[in-house]
Amino acid sequence: MSIGAAKFLFDYRQLLTIARFNEAVAILRERHLVERDLTPTGSNLRTHRVLQRTILHRLDGDVERRTFIFGEVTGMIRKAFPEANIAKRGDLSQLHRCEKYISQVISTHKAFVQSNPRAKGDLTLLTILRDSAYFLMNNGYQVDGISLSETGIEIGKSLLDSHRPQAFYALLDCISCLGVFNEWLGTEGRLRAVHLTSDSLDMLKAHFGRVPPEDLNELEKIRYGRAEHDYGVKIIHFNRTEESDKILDKARYYYSKVEDQAAITSRIANVISFKALISATRQDARTALKLSQESLDMTSAVLGQDNPLYAQGMNGKAMISFTIGDIKQAIVIYEGLLQTRLRLGGKSGHDTLSCQYNLAVCHQNNGSLEKAE
Repeated sequence: MSIGAAKFLFDYRQLLTIARFNEAVAILRERHLVERDLTPTGSNLRTHRVLQRTILHRLDGDVERRTFIFGEVTGMIRKAFPEANIAKRGDLSQLHRCEKYISQVISTHKAFVQSNPRAKGDLTLLTILRDSAYFLMNNGYQVDGISLSETGIEIGKSLLDSHRPQAFYALLDCISCLGVFNEWLGTEGRLRAVHLTSDSLDMLKAHFGRVPPEDLNELEKIRYGRAEHDYGVKIIHFNRTEESDKILDKARYYYSKVEDQAAITSRIANVISFKALISATRQDARTALKLSQESLDMTSAVLGQDNPLYAQGMNGKAMISFTIGDIKQAIVIYEGLLQTRLRLGGKSGHDTLSCQYNLAVCHQNNGSLEKAE
């Protein structure tokens, strides 16, 4: 390489900052020339999916043919994309298949929402959106997960009269996913999450009436427990801890009625982790730490310590340490957790950034302002 070429390459790299790169990509995306995926390994730009979407858009003038072809596309994706294991929270057994086909789901979803006149969603597309949103939720891909969940809710509501109970259950699953995604969008997002989970609980109560838990099937018990669980978790953020404690007990009650307890161990562990946080807010350090460790041990036993849900449990333990005043221990946990977040989600992952922020707050409260900065 010549000196001149080397200097040009150096200058080029200096000019191509992340901000300039993002700005350039944004312009291309506005013109639908590329699509961009953010993954733990970096940023990927795709063009062939855009071409596929363009072909679908050209069918907007022939709605009947478009409906047929769109049905063919969703049918192929349904065969390829695995169904979510709603019972076992944090199941990553189909992770590689999900990662392989999630870009096709996202591209097809974009073609659907941009169709004009708007294409009609069917049960197949609804279940695809539900399963992909569930995968994205478990792996921290927030942006696409929100849009897929919202479209799933829209389709689910439109199919309630014609496709109960399948559409009803898929709708509840999408609401649950969207509630989790909104939980990390500040006060406004958390408030929306409360409304979403409250509506989901009301829908279940209206659907089942006074049917006792013993008469529900396994998945119905899990979904009922999850609805109580989701709502109890969301209201904690608004200092409704006493109310949350009682609701989490209801969730645990429904989970206890499930015959295959091994299948829902990770769900029970998550309930226990939030019971631990409530104990911490009461300054009952002994109970909080005991429950937190119990939750972590249960999660590790069924999912392993490389699972994102184990990292979530460690985050809860750090929050508990901070809440009961053991800031040094919280710093130790967050420092270790940050390495896990970097490995799982990369530098720009929202879980990574959240962990960095929490670590900075701990350093600030510990008097280490330079480390906090």
